[in-house]
Amino acid sequence: MRGKNLRLLSGSQTSKLAQILSAKTGGKPVDICQMGYKEMHIDQLFDKDEDDSDQESRAGGKLADTVDSEGTEDETETGEEQEMRVRASSPFGHLKSWRLLRVIVKANDDVRQEQFAMQLICQIYHIFKLKQVAVWMRPYEILATGPYCGLIEFVQDSLSLDEIHKRHNTSLRQFFVTRFGRGNPKSKGFKNAQNAFCQSLAAYSLACYVL
Repeated sequence: MRGKNLRLLSGSQTSKLAQILSAKTGGKPVDICQMGYKEMHIDQLFDKDEDDSDQESRAGGKLADTVDSEGTEDETETGEEQEMRVRASSPFGHLKSWRLLRVIVKANDDVRQEQFAMQLICQIYHIFKLKQVAVWMRPYEILATGPYCGLIEFVQDSLSLDEIHKRHNTSLRQFFVTRFGRGNPKSKGFKNAQNAFCQSLAAYSLACYVL
């Protein structure tokens, strides 16, 4: 995103952007970086000279053009492949400090509570590492930009249970067998994935008990 288009948003503006993104993408995570590369001017979303209806109409139309022009995301594309693709099209992709950060814009919820909970989880994570406990956690970034809105980091290559049931029409165990064991429940790949899941489950169970 070019420097002249970069701007911090207020809480109410973040909330408005969240509503627009949610309406146009069906609640799916949005690659805001790709929008930036197509020169989506954030200022156009919040023009003070326009009333709310005209503002939403302009912003929605602009975002719809941006999202639709990318087409449907390939479900087989991994996070690493997506990062390589976006970096190749970025004017700053040659910089060593370049990083693709996927975020979910959340509104109408007190993100401050989630941010505080994640800070506690991070502390628990560091205690586990310090004591060399054989468990696994993946803390992620949460930033509250207002009382009822904020940004949440999207965990790369992650799937919710709901997505597994709806998209693959299978159970969690069968998904693991297919994805990691290549159809063989006795394979080493499946056993490793099963152990990793148990280590993660144990860590988050302890964290939830503390919380």
